[in-house]
Amino acid sequence: MYSWVRLRTRLALGTVFNLAGIPGLVRDCDYQAGIADATIKVRVRDLFTVIEVNGLEIYFHRLTGAIDGVGFTSDCKLDSTPELGRVPEGLASVPENSRR
Repeated sequence: MYSWVRLRTRLALGTVFNLAGIPGLVRDCDYQAGIADATIKVRVRDLFTVIEVNGLEIYFHRLTGAIDGVGFTSDCKLDSTPELGRVPEGLASVPENSRR
C-alpha cells in the first residue's frame, strides 16, 4: 500500500513540475547496460549537464533543460592511425592514364 501511495505522489509532483516548466534533476553517475552493450555517463557541470552514450555527448542547458549541442569523445591513439601519404593497394594497380 505504501509503495502505491509513494508512486502516485511522485506522479502528481512530476505532473505539476512539468506544467510549471521545472527541469528534471540528474546527478553524476556511470551506467553499463548489458542488454544493449551501451556505456552511459552523466556529468553535471556549471553551465551544462552532459550525457554521454557510447562516446556521443549531448549537452543540456542547466537552467532550461534544452539541448544545447552534441559532441563526441575519441580514444584514437597515434599507434592506430594509418600512415598519411600511402597509396591504398587497390589504387596502386590502376594504370596511370586512367587516373584522371
